[in-house]
Amino acid sequence: DQLFDILIAGEQTGGRFSLIEVWAPPGCQTPLHVHHDLDEGWYVIDGELTFWVGNDTVHVLGPTGYAEGPPGVPHTIEVTSAGELHAFITCVPAGFEEYVRSFGRPAPEHRLPLLDGPPDVARAAELALEHSIELLGPPGMRPGELQER
Repeated sequence: DQLFDILIAGEQTGGRFSLIEVWAPPGCQTPLHVHHDLDEGWYVIDGELTFWVGNDTVHVLGPTGYAEGPPGVPHTIEVTSAGELHAFITCVPAGFEEYVRSFGRPAPEHRLPLLDGPPDVARAAELALEHSIELLGPPGMRPGELQER
């Protein structure tokens, strides 16, 4: 239920970084996850994003807000605005865009897609591991909950 545009890919930067533009609907959440080898940053253009990083850091980002999830630190996001989120994702080094390419499919129109059923969680987890991303819990789970398990 998100729309991604890969603006700058690793092939263009010698693998040093990538930049992705993203649109997401209100309430959209990612699974709790960790990138083992890259820093993921979020810069909000429009809307509001809440970004949980590690056990005790919460960033509520509005327009021009920016925060990062360092390598090896569990994190998750939720679109907490009433309207659509428009943001940039920075990745240092590049690599996340390859996951986006492998899991996603080209949009027939440049607008948020309508879901035709739940996402394929098993496929998402398998592809994530191939791209050094580990899914740690479902959407809505926060990093602090890992300690409670």
